[in-house]
Amino acid sequence: MVSEGENGTAHTRKLVGHAAFKRHNPLSDKFASHKFEHVEFYCGDATTTSRRFGYGLGMTLIAKSDQGTGNHRFCSYVMRSGDITFTFTAPYSITAAATHTAATANDSSSTPPPIPWF
Repeated sequence: MVSEGENGTAHTRKLVGHAAFKRHNPLSDKFASHKFEHVEFYCGDATTTSRRFGYGLGMTLIAKSDQGTGNHRFCSYVMRSGDITFTFTAPYSITAAATHTAATANDSSSTPPPIPWF
């Protein structure tokens, strides 16, 4: 691989592998991290987004929370492939949530709105 240097001269780059890798900017890592528990995506359509990630990355559905499970404020789908876990969350419309909230005004077990609420 040939790239152009700062002064306009070409120099050759060589892949060295993980063992010989040297970081050029040690301040780029703000904190040490071993691995993540999960990564959560807030999106407009959690069903479609989770299915696209599942198909594209070979992930399987391991958990869900939606109207079928009694959650009338938002839907969440949890997908996993190996050690990586993605959560896709999308709120239902404000009118659907308001209708459900009015119907269950005396129910203290209703779930709080997701963050961010949009």
